[in-house]
Amino acid sequence: LEAFLTQENINRFRMPSEGHRGGPWYHVLGLVVLFAPWSVFLLQAVWYGARAVRSDKTSDARSDSPDKYKFLAVWILAYLVFFSVAATKLPNYVLPVYPALAVLVARILDRWRVGALEFPGWMVAASTAGAILFGALLSAGLLFAGGVISPPVPVKGFHPLPALGPYAWLGIIPLVAGLAFGWLAKTGRRDAALTAFAAGAVLLLAIVAAFPTVAMNEYKVPRYFAEEVGLRQTDRDIRIVTCRWFRHSLVFYVRREVEPIDDFEKLERALALPRPTYLLVPDDVWPELSKKLAVPMKEITRHYDFYARHEIVVLANEYATRD
Repeated sequence: LEAFLTQENINRFRMPSEGHRGGPWYHVLGLVVLFAPWSVFLLQAVWYGARAVRSDKTSDARSDSPDKYKFLAVWILAYLVFFSVAATKLPNYVLPVYPALAVLVARILDRWRVGALEFPGWMVAASTAGAILFGALLSAGLLFAGGVISPPVPVKGFHPLPALGPYAWLGIIPLVAGLAFGWLAKTGRRDAALTAFAAGAVLLLAIVAAFPTVAMNEYKVPRYFAEEVGLRQTDRDIRIVTCRWFRHSLVFYVRREVEPIDDFEKLERALALPRPTYLLVPDDVWPELSKKLAVPMKEITRHYDFYARHEIVVLANEYATRD
């Protein structure tokens, strides 16, 4: 309980945990990216939502009262402000914001659809351009991430993920959906405009969830070490330790305790015990550590961790390498 309250809550709020840091705009920018393609309507949602909150209409369940928008505003801002102040930043921390944003965007778009709201022409054009831009950036990003084409400027620590390159065509979907929305909205067919955009959004998210997300599994280092390297040894009494690197999910995948030991002297004592022991250490730490260890270690493999932006070296002591 103490570890849960201090390490997993208080300390994560006070200081970045496992390198997951970011500025005060981290979650705002994250919402724009991860709410896509519907983020192209966030401008309308925020603008008209804020106006509704400031409205002096009396609360009436049958009308579009400001109380409903105030509730959504509190819902969104409570999570967004709190986790923007917290030192540790991860996109999933603000997952509860997404349903509220979805309700807000849906309500504003529905009022526009039935004629209760009139968006200025530039707002419709901005949403159309946003969808086209999102499609272009999605395709370009997947090509860069997959190593098919080089980034326009050098990116420190960049490591291509070839499994993503073949999905660069996905950017065509929001691009076409955006063009259809803009054309249909311009001709006054608002129902058809939103239907076309929604169809494109559903198709895009369904394909992303089914294929590229699964393709990323091979880059999940803890899972790779457990299943491909063989660190999931439930029928054998082994010990797994890490130095200057740790992932909580590694415990889940190897189905046993994983001990982070960052002190070199303590680490050497652990490796010298007559027990099969595996060591996981970043490639930039291993050269220094290898000079200080008197215990012979055999390198088994190394694999790139795109979160740490380093290769993680897997080593075994003499007891782990025996048949």
